[in-house]
Amino acid sequence: MDIADLERVESALKLSLPKAYREFLLDQSSEIRRLRAEMKYVVAPWIDADELITGNRGAVFPSANRLVVAGNGAGDYWFVEMAAAQSAIWFYEHETDETSWAYDQPADWLANLRER
Repeated sequence: MDIADLERVESALKLSLPKAYREFLLDQSSEIRRLRAEMKYVVAPWIDADELITGNRGAVFPSANRLVVAGNGAGDYWFVEMAAAQSAIWFYEHETDETSWAYDQPADWLANLRER
């Protein structure tokens, strides 16, 4: 993902990506792409502008202040809180309509994927 992709996401969704998450995507997209290719059926951060745009337009949440960053195709989503100072990753479980903490920061998610 490059600056033009991020600007397209921000324009389409009419928001500014959290700085830490924006930097994570710029720095780690190649590594995420590699891990996704190696590991089938694993949920990893979306690294394609179209994924981010479509995923955020289709997600149903009780709060509009969330940026969906991944989904499993079954109605569960991983997201960041737009207003938070940090970019902790949260998980939304559609069957219970509950959210829970997943990772302190995007780099922790990536580290977890590397360990698999």
